[in-house]
Amino acid sequence: MDPRLSFVSSQLLLYLGPFSGSDEKRFKQQLLTDASLANFLNEPNTMLVVAALYKNESNEVALSVANEIERCGSIEREVHIVKRKCGTVDEKNMTQQIFVLPISESPVQSLLVSLSQVYGPRLRKSNVLDKKTTSALNILEKGLEQAAGRNLSINKKKTSEVDISAILSIADEVNYWKSLASDSDRAEVFLGHLTRLQAAFQNILSKTPDAVLILIDEVSNLVADLWNNSEFDGPGYLQVRMENLLKLCATEFVKYVIDKGGKVDTWRGPIAEVRQCLESGLQICLGWILRLSS
Repeated sequence: MDPRLSFVSSQLLLYLGPFSGSDEKRFKQQLLTDASLANFLNEPNTMLVVAALYKNESNEVALSVANEIERCGSIEREVHIVKRKCGTVDEKNMTQQIFVLPISESPVQSLLVSLSQVYGPRLRKSNVLDKKTTSALNILEKGLEQAAGRNLSINKKKTSEVDISAILSIADEVNYWKSLASDSDRAEVFLGHLTRLQAAFQNILSKTPDAVLILIDEVSNLVADLWNNSEFDGPGYLQVRMENLLKLCATEFVKYVIDKGGKVDTWRGPIAEVRQCLESGLQICLGWILRLSS
């Protein structure tokens, strides 16, 4: 088996999954024999491969692979793999030559999350941007936030409550229920709980590790209050939204750990300082996991 095909196929399945055993086997076999994937690996000027899960005419989940962006039916998940520069992909360069980009249902949301949570903070901390470029970055970020908000507002009546594809932060969840609160007592109650949850995470980066451990208990209680709420007649908070909300809370704690870890020189810093930072990060991550398990 071509190790390049095996590597790229595994990357695509990782981001497109999880699958049932039969679907994973079927899609893996399709990828290993796909002409578009072979073109991407062997043709120097083929810079892109797009893999997407969609519903076909029989309403079955199918996999589309192409060397250009296209739409086929109802896209469920989509992953792009791009080359960093022109050239073929071989066993020696395949881990450096390719870049994996999962795309949510909304490209605006995907770009916003990548910019605000990954590239923006890294660029600002690297001190490579001048004032003009930093200003342009801030304007782009604000513009994407406004566009994402408009898309959510426009689509709120079309979107099923089980659709969480546009909910990539706690603020997104708050805005979703805020857009419905004027017409629904249920939405207004949820909004109250979520607003308190959002406030709990404010200024988290300025807190000490001990304060974050206390925050874990506070957040857990707020989430439990939302889940167990019975202030209205009607369905409670949906499980799919709760599962997503818990992931978003976990993301906030992970961002805190990454921020604190980034301020310590892991390889050349004092060993006691490095150990304390790592132990604090581990306590926070385990604390959240154990709190959810209790």
